[in-house]
Amino acid sequence: MGTRHRDRMDQNSANLAYAEAAYDAGIIPRRRIGRPPRGGSQIVTDTIIAVATRLFLTEGYASTNMDAVANRSGSSKRTLYARFPSKAALFEAVVRTFVKTKVREVKIALLMEGTLEEILVAAGERILRSTLDPDGIALHRVIIAEAPRFPDLARIIEESAQPAVDFMHEIFRGAKARGEIACTAEIDPLVRMFASIVHCRPLQDALLGADPAVIAAQAERDIRNAVKLLLDGCRPAR
Repeated sequence: MGTRHRDRMDQNSANLAYAEAAYDAGIIPRRRIGRPPRGGSQIVTDTIIAVATRLFLTEGYASTNMDAVANRSGSSKRTLYARFPSKAALFEAVVRTFVKTKVREVKIALLMEGTLEEILVAAGERILRSTLDPDGIALHRVIIAEAPRFPDLARIIEESAQPAVDFMHEIFRGAKARGEIACTAEIDPLVRMFASIVHCRPLQDALLGADPAVIAAQAERDIRNAVKLLLDGCRPAR
């Protein structure tokens, strides 16, 4: 076996290991690991995004370059640029993929059976864990640092998170149709208040350097109390 062939095999093994670690960390959604099916190339794209995510998180946007992404993902620069024509496009794809992965986790929590209060508490705790995930905090710091250079980032994040927001609306509308809540207020403010409680304040504290364990302990109490308070104002009169 020639040296070049062995090097290629070693690189391929490293790429698959890198992708597997990214799946386990929740950086990219899990798909079958191994050689892509004939005509398929999603594993190549996923590996590129996984490698780029790790580089952006550890090196920052400015210090990450496309050559490093191509080298570590085992892709040629032609393959890389065919999928992502610029570092900016790759960064936007990383943000979009990361948010969509977290959204899927939240939707799973919302699918649980139980009362509206139980569902909201479970979803809130899932959102809290996602918010305090070290990679999530690191990515938010990169996003904030690069926001002036990427005016579309806010839109990308909002669009990527919209399925979870829509699903939350459905949860509240369903509860209202079943008579669990009878509020006359619009559903959208309820969803935004819930998101603010379980995501915005904990994220702000984490970005400012507070201990995630301390944030989580306080936020878990806040979630239960806030959900109860929110629903107490919406329950039908007895």
